[in-house]
Amino acid sequence: MKMVERELGAAGFDSSQISGGGLKITTTFEKDAQQAAIDSAQKFTKQSARAAGRRASKLHAALASVDVNSGEVIALYGGPDFVKNSRNWATTPRPTASTFKTYALAAGLKDGYSLLSRFSGNTFTPPGDSKPVRNEFSHQYGRSVDLIRATAQSINTAFVDLTTQMDNGPRKIMKMAQAVGAPRGPGWDKNSRLPLGTAEVSPLAQASAYATFANDGIAVPDHVVREVRDRKGKVIYEAQPEKKRAVTEDIAHDVTYALSNVVEEGTGRAVQTLNRPVAGKTGTKDRNNADGSSDIVSAWFVAYTRQVSTAVMYVAGNDGNGDLDKYARPGDNTFFGGTYPALTWADYMKTATKGQAVKQFPGPAYVNKEEIPQPEQTIQETQQPTDQPTPTETSKQKPNPTQIKPKWPRQPNPSATKSGGGPGGKTPRWRRLPTGTPTGGSG
Repeated sequence: MKMVERELGAAGFDSSQISGGGLKITTTFEKDAQQAAIDSAQKFTKQSARAAGRRASKLHAALASVDVNSGEVIALYGGPDFVKNSRNWATTPRPTASTFKTYALAAGLKDGYSLLSRFSGNTFTPPGDSKPVRNEFSHQYGRSVDLIRATAQSINTAFVDLTTQMDNGPRKIMKMAQAVGAPRGPGWDKNSRLPLGTAEVSPLAQASAYATFANDGIAVPDHVVREVRDRKGKVIYEAQPEKKRAVTEDIAHDVTYALSNVVEEGTGRAVQTLNRPVAGKTGTKDRNNADGSSDIVSAWFVAYTRQVSTAVMYVAGNDGNGDLDKYARPGDNTFFGGTYPALTWADYMKTATKGQAVKQFPGPAYVNKEEIPQPEQTIQETQQPTDQPTPTETSKQKPNPTQIKPKWPRQPNPSATKSGGGPGGKTPRWRRLPTGTPTGGSG
């Protein structure tokens, strides 16, 4: 109700019209999807709290879901009881963790890099920094990893390396995030670690921003009012969100391809139960304490099908800055975005996508590559290669043919060629063919 009132106020309706004008206001919420959002969020909140032996009232799940093409908010869950806690967690910005890497990926592609550009997978100290950047659990992925693997495995070092290699990298990443629909807020600091997720964004804004990539690069503002009729039944307001191109179609397709690998082979495999193409990103944000310990303060799963984009966030404590590790899934040593957030997402999306056609994502365009990988081929990662760039060297280069191995069939689409936006001019697009359920990758 509060969101409807604010949106109508911004559209020119005064409070007397809204509360006493006899208006018939039709919202965008879909009844079944909204009930599913409530059920899924509350089910996994209670499950997590019960398994941890703690009070569910201190754990907050938020869910926001939008129609990719129209920007209509089809479901929103901001908490169980407005009277007890009026904060709407679905519209409350909190640290985005590694879900912000998606905007860094898009910014890098726009800046002239490609999905096959390679960056540091190992611990290193960024230029001008005194503190090394590490991966989760200080894992070493090798001296050189491409952006496909870096996204799938959420490799911190690779994204910090990308940021430092771009001129004014943090500014370009922030500009990209804003262009696709994530408004600037607290924690948007101009430093090389920006992709690691200090930047705060709300679940609703995240769902809307990710929808831009699902919508072939067209951003559509999210909204909760579809139309307003007066007491005589005449339509006096109808939502007509202004659509704009935020990124090229090819960049959007490459981002989607990288994010689909998160689900197929990386940290988001828990949502494969949806049995339809999904592209998304997990995120787990930690906070270092004065005593040397650390807490997880937010956990995310943001992902989309061709039709629906949904963001799920978990936070804890009265202000949403508490320690989530207390609620970690039994057997886990921390609260991962790939656990309860991803499970909540998948459970909700079964209802949200029910009856919708199973639509495939477009294949990757491989922008900025002079040579596209040939059919039947992809890049093989190598550990500590001797002929790959260090973090301070350029990674805008062709893949080494000796590092290519078959993975899944690809066929060129002869009817579609698009400019890659960088070296190489027009490049063929590739369409992935179904080959069954992919396996591999780590959790």
